[in-house]
Amino acid sequence: MKYFELLNRIKLGKIDPLYHFTGEEDFLKEEVWRKISSILIPEDLKNFNLNLLYGSETSAVEIINKVSTFPVNAQKRLVVVFDVHKLSPFYKDILLSYLPKLPDFTCLILISPKLTSKAKFYSTLDKLATTVEFPRLYDNQIPAWIESKVKEYKKKMEGKALEILHNYVGNNLSDLANEIEKLVGYVG
Repeated sequence: MKYFELLNRIKLGKIDPLYHFTGEEDFLKEEVWRKISSILIPEDLKNFNLNLLYGSETSAVEIINKVSTFPVNAQKRLVVVFDVHKLSPFYKDILLSYLPKLPDFTCLILISPKLTSKAKFYSTLDKLATTVEFPRLYDNQIPAWIESKVKEYKKKMEGKALEILHNYVGNNLSDLANEIEKLVGYVG
């Protein structure tokens, strides 16, 4: 599945229990997991129901404990594991054996960089999870992304202004998002 397809599904309220986000565009991955978080968990309950873990610093047992914990005063718990590729092979096997038993009160998002191989872990994960690819956007896709980002602020940007912003800032989505936020703050 591509990033834009996932956004459309989220708008329709369709959020799967298990995702694998892969690809080069980390900004879009973060944008999507934050969007899922805002839909699943009320802001004042995020401290209790949102867990951010890192593959290099965690074990499969800790991940399983987090996803098995009932949410506090919310319908869902969200667990995001960054750099899942840094889990040891042993932990990956333990996690794979647990994933079919994922509780329905949990949404688990596993995040990895662009995959260059189809190791057993990833091929099995593809069968269990909704895998979403986040490739770098091409030059011709950036203006549409800028336009959609500006619309989130309920603003409009003329074509020439879009072009100037794109040429000035480049293709880094994080930098573009920061500049758009500054522009929105400036125009009020």
